[in-house]
Amino acid sequence: PLNGVIGLADILEDTPLNPDQREYLDLLRSSGRHLLALIDDVLDFSKLEAGKLELREEEFCLTKFMEEIFAFSAARASVKELDFQGGVSPSTPSCVLGDRFRIRQILTNLLDNAVKFTAAGQIILTVSRVGTDSRGRHTLRFSVADTGIGISKEALEELFEKFSQVDPSLTRQHGGTGLGLAISKELAELMGGEIGVSSPSGLAGGGRGTEFWFTVKVYETLCLEEDAEPDPDAEPDVLKSERPVGLRVLAAEDNAVNRRVIAAILAGAGIEAHIVEDGAQAVAALEKDRYDAVLMDVQMPIMDGLEATRTIRMMEQAKGLPPVPVIALTAHAMPGDRERCIEAGMNEYISKPIDRQIFLEALYGLVQERGPAKGRHEKKMDENLFKVFAPEFLLENLGGDRDAAGEILADFTGELSAELTGIRERAAAGELRRAAEHAHTLKGAAGGIGGEEVEELALRAEKAGVGGDVDTLVLLIPELEAAFARLGEAIEEFLG
Repeated sequence: PLNGVIGLADILEDTPLNPDQREYLDLLRSSGRHLLALIDDVLDFSKLEAGKLELREEEFCLTKFMEEIFAFSAARASVKELDFQGGVSPSTPSCVLGDRFRIRQILTNLLDNAVKFTAAGQIILTVSRVGTDSRGRHTLRFSVADTGIGISKEALEELFEKFSQVDPSLTRQHGGTGLGLAISKELAELMGGEIGVSSPSGLAGGGRGTEFWFTVKVYETLCLEEDAEPDPDAEPDVLKSERPVGLRVLAAEDNAVNRRVIAAILAGAGIEAHIVEDGAQAVAALEKDRYDAVLMDVQMPIMDGLEATRTIRMMEQAKGLPPVPVIALTAHAMPGDRERCIEAGMNEYISKPIDRQIFLEALYGLVQERGPAKGRHEKKMDENLFKVFAPEFLLENLGGDRDAAGEILADFTGELSAELTGIRERAAAGELRRAAEHAHTLKGAAGGIGGEEVEELALRAEKAGVGGDVDTLVLLIPELEAAFARLGEAIEEFLG
């Protein structure tokens, strides 16, 4: 049900709404995502207590992983004007075998708490190797220290107990289940480590801060060249490569609301969708026609997604057809679900509620690896999609009058810089709807002169502000500022 609530709320955002309706939608989306986070916590803790949560270990570049964490943490800290520092010890292996999702989960929880309980000062995140056992496993120690209010001795004793809250008043303000630290403790122990905390103040309000730390055991692995030296300026593959258009996607989903959500997401991306209600209908559709990809719900009546995928793979082999990419879609993941999907022949695995960005990135990535379905052709993206400045757009609207264009552009960056400042200041103050209003003004102005890059980023900032998504908004602000600076340079060059 939450997939339908959140998915339809996302889609509703792109429809004409009056101010009151947008405010109600904002509350609906934020409440839905908060409820989803609470449910995820409860489900995680239930699986941990039952011993049914399984780690998903894989090789990954720890250096690149920490750079991503540092960027996210710095953005979160900047909202409260906190200084953030991050560091990786030289002794730390560059690439490791471990469960990066669960490591990220613990770090995110500790960092969220640090930001929540720190009114001024700094937050410091470090990682180091503190030992190696006889099996060759390295012990990594992650530390999150802040200059916040500190924690009393009484609270320290119960901090990692389930449903424990340091400050109930902050819980009422920010929400939460009181399970975050209990889950973090269980996860750290599951990864062969432990978790701890020290608060030098000894008394709440002492102002000397708190340090949370945890350890995990990992194996060192060889780094691929592209992982060892990541390009900090690189864009995601789905953005920098040629995106196929004119795609046809088959989707199998038994829930009527979810079918509406899927149809709207695909239509919004310009993708032709054929939607069926179960696995048997999906198999029948593929017997008659070819598709660029299949979105397959795992749990369906008559024939579930796993059986349908196995049948599709056997049919392709018998007919000598190339395998169509299949993306599994399921609710909260259970132990072994991913492995069962891969064994059945699925290529990707996405949890509900569907995140449009994650889904489309997975879809485009798989289609590009495979190439278009037989008889269909890829088309290049519009080369001007992410263009910094397209003066021909403005000149066309002005009948080719360069003097008039010059007058409009002369004061553009000076006048609009106030909107950029407004976005940052309103976001820092937690006034997300006010930030969205500034982003809306900037979006319209940039679009009017052909500043497509700024227009695109301002649109995303506006949506994040209206949707109450502070994480996305604070991450977009530096991108928007950099794009605005590039637009200013391009305008100066045009004006000569």
